[in-house]
Amino acid sequence: MLFLNSNQGKSYAEENEETVERKQKRRRSKKIILVILLLLLIILLSYFMYYLQKREIPLPTVEFAKTQVITPPKFVFFFDGSPKNKLSKPIGVRVHPTTNEIFVADTGNHRVSVFDEKGIFLFSFNKIGAEGTMRTPLYLAFDPKGNIWVTDRSRESLYVFTKDGSFIKKFIPNDDESYNWQPIALHFDKKGNLYVTDMQIDHQLLVFDPKGKLLRKIGTKGEADNMLQLPGQFSFPNGVSVYEANEDIFVADSNNRRLQVFDKNGKFKSIIQTGGLPRGMEIGFKDRIHAVDVMAHNVMVFSTKGVPLVTFGELGIDTAQFFFPTGIDCDGRFIYVTDTQNDRVQVWAWQPTVPVPDIKTGIDIMKRWSWLPLLLLPLIYWILKRRRFVAAESFLLRIIEDKKLKLLERKFKHIYVTPDVFEKFKEYAERGLAMKDVMIKGEFDEDVAEKFKEDYGLSIDEARTLAITRKGGAKPMLFVEDSRLREAAYEVGLKTMTFDEFIEKYERKA
Repeated sequence: MLFLNSNQGKSYAEENEETVERKQKRRRSKKIILVILLLLLIILLSYFMYYLQKREIPLPTVEFAKTQVITPPKFVFFFDGSPKNKLSKPIGVRVHPTTNEIFVADTGNHRVSVFDEKGIFLFSFNKIGAEGTMRTPLYLAFDPKGNIWVTDRSRESLYVFTKDGSFIKKFIPNDDESYNWQPIALHFDKKGNLYVTDMQIDHQLLVFDPKGKLLRKIGTKGEADNMLQLPGQFSFPNGVSVYEANEDIFVADSNNRRLQVFDKNGKFKSIIQTGGLPRGMEIGFKDRIHAVDVMAHNVMVFSTKGVPLVTFGELGIDTAQFFFPTGIDCDGRFIYVTDTQNDRVQVWAWQPTVPVPDIKTGIDIMKRWSWLPLLLLPLIYWILKRRRFVAAESFLLRIIEDKKLKLLERKFKHIYVTPDVFEKFKEYAERGLAMKDVMIKGEFDEDVAEKFKEDYGLSIDEARTLAITRKGGAKPMLFVEDSRLREAAYEVGLKTMTFDEFIEKYERKA
């Protein structure tokens, strides 16, 4: 007797094809389930590790941490010199006043590394004449001529270079070769006077005139039991800055967990309690005092009267997180912070007007419902998959130049562009993949584009690109190289990514 099954009449090839397809679907389902389980496990472990870190690290007082008088700045981007010129344990950072080049004390690599304003590596230097090379460069400062001064802790010296990295001289206090000191942080005021913190014998602040003559010594060594004790005495002073309006001198009295304020003649005025361990310090945007707290892994911001305004950053290795930050510089609205143990420099920016969140309510909700995001993970994943990605012409030019269209398509499938950009690049193809199959003409409001053009001085195509991004759904992303368009995106609260950041993030995963 002949028995027929449900596959009767089908060829062996057809049956085999259906079996393979079923197996592939099962494998895909298993992969999806495995990814979700791994994400849940990572989140639980991260939360547990973060909780342990918060218990072990001495943070500022709860009252200070909750103080949010002003809207905090926003994270913009980070750079680390990868892959060929990777930073190692950077300490000091300074932006050149005329070229906008970013000089970083690349301490772990025993050199100073220089980057352009986009964070692209330019060159490095460490030669110091007959002495050889620097060993432990720490902090930096530019003199009125634009020369860069660098302290070297291991060599207990202060060296001067041109902005191109050519060695000029070793600074000798009072031209006394036998002078015993260990210079750490430094700052030039508008008159050209040099301020240097010294940790050799007496922890103190030294003030030199433009010719290198020692004008005065401020402070002595003293370890305070509380932040208000021993005014005028220091324990490892690590930062110094001068408020140009009245020439008050601010010193980060690191191990005494405070900032100290002196008048222009070195007379003690007041103490600003930080509660953490302040290192690098700079007076920046709107005369705000920015002090890096190396142990709380954040940046504290005060008024010049010592009023706590806001803190930003937290412990971690992700973007907008710090792991033992140390140095800081301010350039207009932009803030540069050396994220020392993460081997990078982070760039933040003060925003014009963003509503201040209800911090107290947010903290209470997180404490009570911290487990809720775990239940919403599938929904969050689905929302993220629906993000809108928009590319400016400058970014696509880099894609074509470096032949990365395949990588772009593999990671995002489709990218929104303006109609003009679509027409300009639609004929380009790379290894069988046509650019027109990757691009989508984005919708935008012409009135909004015209407003962006007027407000930020953009071309009409740049303004339309911004309008398309602004119209996007959850967390739209703008891929852009042009600094003017990128800054306009920051102004309206949009996230951006440069070509180098795109390669760094996605090519390693490819």
